[in-house]
Amino acid sequence: MTTSPGIGAPFVFRPLTREDVWAITSWRDLGPYAEYDPAPADPSGVLDSAYGPYAIITPAGELVGFCRFGPAARVAGGDYLDERPLDLDFGVRPNLTGRGFEITFVRALLGFTRQRFVAESYRVTLPESNRRGVRLLGQWSGFKVTGELTVDGDGGKQTFTVLTLTDRRSG
Repeated sequence: MTTSPGIGAPFVFRPLTREDVWAITSWRDLGPYAEYDPAPADPSGVLDSAYGPYAIITPAGELVGFCRFGPAARVAGGDYLDERPLDLDFGVRPNLTGRGFEITFVRALLGFTRQRFVAESYRVTLPESNRRGVRLLGQWSGFKVTGELTVDGDGGKQTFTVLTLTDRRSG
């Protein structure tokens, strides 16, 4: 269990449990972000990885999000030619989004990531429709749009925006 360094509300990062997975799969969003609603999953398939996943909870034990890193954080079928950045994938409980909570959340996530992993850069891949996420990562966290990728999925082709943050401490 690791506590994030102090920007705003403190969060605790701990390995995701089966109960967390069931809770996360019950989260529902409205409107254009409903595409993030997770499908019910067998928890055993997502729990074993050197790169997470981690539950992100408040000190009172309230589950507010999750994250994972490395190859597990990449979009399936995506062409990731540059292996140097550490990939990040994360989710925030839908009823906490759109009110500024994500700024504190992402900053705490980056603090935890830098404590846990050594990387010269970090990469996040978001559906191109997630303009709010792209703006959040760029405006408040220093990520830059560095490309896009298109993958074939069940519903046809989907385009993703790739954002990268160079860690100034690594140079």
